[in-house]
Amino acid sequence: MAAHLPSKSDHAIGHATIRVCQIILDPKLGNSLFPLGTSNKDIAACLKEAIGNICDDNTPPRYVQAVTVLHNGGVVAELNTEELAAWLCGPMSHTLLEGQFNSTVSF
Repeated sequence: MAAHLPSKSDHAIGHATIRVCQIILDPKLGNSLFPLGTSNKDIAACLKEAIGNICDDNTPPRYVQAVTVLHNGGVVAELNTEELAAWLCGPMSHTLLEGQFNSTVSF
């Protein structure tokens, strides 16, 4: 009956694969990233624009696949590649992305 379900190790590998393509944007104390009730579609579009504003020709292809809004107003953004997530976590692009949100975010 459960033969079609992935094994626990396959499930863990799947989660790890998704996790490396994610970034978490947390609002700094007393701030919010997006107004309450902003749709995930609008948040994804805003993130895509913010990422596009800091990219150049050498940046990995960029696409926000999904967003999840956390209870504290933070956002988990799932990106299209591990390379883009790693690039955004680099010191230069990290600072540039924070600047796109007027320093109301940390990740």
